[in-house]
Amino acid sequence: MKKMLVVKIFSFGYQKSATPVDRSDHHGGFVFDCRFLPNPGRKKEYQNKTGRDQEIIDYFSKYPAVENFLSHVFEIIDLAVKNYTEREFGHLMISFGCTGGQHRSIYCAERLRSHLERKGIITTIKHIELPEILLAIRMNQALNQSEAPKATSSQNAGVTNSKITFCDLKCEHASFPDEEGVDGARSCRTFSALWCDLLGEYVAKNSPCSVQFGKRRPKAGW
Repeated sequence: MKKMLVVKIFSFGYQKSATPVDRSDHHGGFVFDCRFLPNPGRKKEYQNKTGRDQEIIDYFSKYPAVENFLSHVFEIIDLAVKNYTEREFGHLMISFGCTGGQHRSIYCAERLRSHLERKGIITTIKHIELPEILLAIRMNQALNQSEAPKATSSQNAGVTNSKITFCDLKCEHASFPDEEGVDGARSCRTFSALWCDLLGEYVAKNSPCSVQFGKRRPKAGW
């Protein structure tokens, strides 16, 4: 049976982590440095956005240098994919790095994935810094909310207008624990647990979101 090529794409930040390690027996792949491209992170309005957000996609579309860079990347990778497919290799690793791993590297990695998938190439993608970035964004948003004017007594101490977000499966970052019999205390079933992708740990189901409010009891006016 012919071996199928899988292209593994990564984004990372040079100031946050090292170049992603290739765990296969190929011991490495392409690494593209995106730090010379225009940086939306310098603009305040984009600091809580990532390379997957439409505002950042629109930002990069204004700069021919970005498209020029990607056209060269696509050309190189297309040659490698063609060669690897003919030789029945099963693995190709490609990484994009920028300063913080938030805008440029994520954008370029996503563009390459779209380019290859249109050609029918199997891909996986991992944004190394994204969980930490999303956590920081959520915390900044929570901080901004906490600075808003507090409810008056006529608003029932803020209870009816509560901004509490509870941890449940409606949250895109929540999922059931992979391990059976594990609860938030990691012991006996004292309460049900969910896995939080942002925090990278177990949390109590239906508890106030620890990302937004910290690990403390809720109070009126949140």
